[in-house]
Amino acid sequence: MPSNSTDLLFRHITQYLLPKPNEKALIYHYTSPSGLKSILENQILWVSDFAFLNDKSENRYLYEVLEGVLKNFKLSLELNSDFLDELTQILNQRADSIPDNYYRYICSFSSNPDSLSLWNYYTKTATGAGYNIGFDWKLLLSNTSAPMEQEINCGKVLYEPNEQANLLEITVVGYNAAYASASSPEEKSQILTELKSCLDILSAYIKHPAFINEEEIRICITQKKNSSRSRNAKYRESNGIMVPYLPIKFPVDAVKCIGVSPTNAKELSAYGISGMLMDLGYVNVKVIHSGIPLRN
Repeated sequence: MPSNSTDLLFRHITQYLLPKPNEKALIYHYTSPSGLKSILENQILWVSDFAFLNDKSENRYLYEVLEGVLKNFKLSLELNSDFLDELTQILNQRADSIPDNYYRYICSFSSNPDSLSLWNYYTKTATGAGYNIGFDWKLLLSNTSAPMEQEINCGKVLYEPNEQANLLEITVVGYNAAYASASSPEEKSQILTELKSCLDILSAYIKHPAFINEEEIRICITQKKNSSRSRNAKYRESNGIMVPYLPIKFPVDAVKCIGVSPTNAKELSAYGISGMLMDLGYVNVKVIHSGIPLRN
């Protein structure tokens, strides 16, 4: 995590400039039938290591946007020349790299309770049944505690190119000012390290506009690496790869509704879910069926 020199800048960018869901909004975690059962029974969500996400272009995309920002002639003239050189090196080196000073974990949600594109990911059963869990995001976050070496961020993913460029420009200008006023090479080096960390966090919230229909919201947990201490992660197997994740516990009252995909077993799915919710102690949780027509 950042040192005192740019702590306020780091937190302002990663905590306050990222847009949050509406105050009373629910966020929806889409999952398979087996995933739903496991989540509700254990009251646990898995926050998976960002390096193992399916879309390998995510890290690269931020740097494509950053490259466009730096082509702004007026901005380039305003930047300290040494800082601009260092930033150009970061741009060339970071696109395909895994962060070397901390771990980053992601759990994905959507602001859309009835997304056809997301249903398609989780409806591989014979009946075409998939589910989402509608969480009160403030209750979910307020009950997610993190050790001192971890930091939790939550925000909407940005898809609009101008919004992405504006956020990165603010980041560059802020770190440029800190770098220009640094009093020693050591301090400058630390500022550049923190800038890399900041960009890596932002890369989880800046996605290609082609994915805008997912309306994604992400919880991101970052944990500083420590060579003398284990990362204390759990592991799951996926296609022969051991994927690290953090389990985060949630209270039953954070769950407000269960969404059911378009399915040819509508009545049975609702009957089964309602009984499970009652037996597991989830009271006043609505079961909501998709309004999307089922194709024959």
